[in-house]
Amino acid sequence: MTSSPWTSTASGPTAEHRRGRSRRWLFRLAAVVGSVLVMLVVLETGFRLYDAMFGGFPFLWDPALASRKQTKLCNPFLLFRGGWEDYRRRAKTPEQVIDPKGRELVRIVCLGGSTTQDVTAFVEEQITYPSELQRLLNERLSGENVVVETINAGFAAHSTLHMLILLETELLDLRPDVLIVYENINDLTANYFPGPTTPAYASKFLHPYYLPPEMTVERATLLDHSRFYTWAKARMRTVVNRGIRYTDEPLDLPHAEVFRRNLEMIIAVAQAHGIDVVLGQQAFAADQELFERHFCSKSYNREIVYPRIDQLTRHFERYNQIVREVAEAHELPCVNVYERLKYRHELFADVVHLHAAGSKEVAAEFAKRLWEDVEFQRILTRKRGQRPVIAKEPETEQDSIREEVGP
Repeated sequence: MTSSPWTSTASGPTAEHRRGRSRRWLFRLAAVVGSVLVMLVVLETGFRLYDAMFGGFPFLWDPALASRKQTKLCNPFLLFRGGWEDYRRRAKTPEQVIDPKGRELVRIVCLGGSTTQDVTAFVEEQITYPSELQRLLNERLSGENVVVETINAGFAAHSTLHMLILLETELLDLRPDVLIVYENINDLTANYFPGPTTPAYASKFLHPYYLPPEMTVERATLLDHSRFYTWAKARMRTVVNRGIRYTDEPLDLPHAEVFRRNLEMIIAVAQAHGIDVVLGQQAFAADQELFERHFCSKSYNREIVYPRIDQLTRHFERYNQIVREVAEAHELPCVNVYERLKYRHELFADVVHLHAAGSKEVAAEFAKRLWEDVEFQRILTRKRGQRPVIAKEPETEQDSIREEVGP
């Protein structure tokens, strides 16, 4: 008796059995794919809810349209500046936006990099050092016809070169009374990039890390519209690029004079427009762990060599000393935030960026120094509509200040 092709034989399963097994396999595959899709939807929803609750982003925010994907440059001379936004509301809660309501306005523009932008403090407590400075000064002016408004003009990675361009092309239109310049680290690290700095800082800022997508080959893909994917992609880059190369050899600071020149040019532009200038010596934590927390995953680390933390600290102090030298040469106030926070590492999120408690300290130091400054008191006197009282023979230096500017 011959066997039918539809019956089981010793040589293998029947065709019907094979079809059943195929169906079970397809069902399992569909279940796995469906489970993965459901998990991705849950993750995507979770990331978007988190961003909406804690990051201030709309639930339907498209990460492919973020600044790192499409910058929509409003200022072609600031390659990673991004699009235009209202400076009066930048990095402030609605309650921190100043409405003069018939009062005289004293406008202070705070110029700097990410330490002025102060994202960490803003995420933690919805404050920045400029917004805290505004609050502290207005507490002193409570009940008067004068109110202080601070403008946060800090942008991540901006050096004094970018600040100079930003001042000339955008910030002068705000007609500030006072300009605060608070910068060090972004200029300092240009010394660790290989190659010449002509034109200024080209060794650093022509690296693809800093260039906007208009000048790089990276383009947004379909997956870049996913918040979860963009987060995972950033974390993978962190792992791949993790690592720092150090040297024990002494390193020069070939671009230090560029830093000095840029500061002097910022002062010259400001003073030519009747703006008082205050310089700040940036805070820094001489801690290896805090340094690596910020710099360990930069994509340019494969191309540069860093000094050890002791030498880096000396370099940072040298740049702060240049700030002081420029301030003294131009007889300007120099606010030494560095000394105030030098040993208070618990206030630092990394080597230069501060937690909200640290930003409050920075604001307090600037507020104290500004209030003591004769030129700032002259501004207040002018805004109050008073005439300065000039003393002929003051008994002490403090009496001289008090009598010159009034109560």
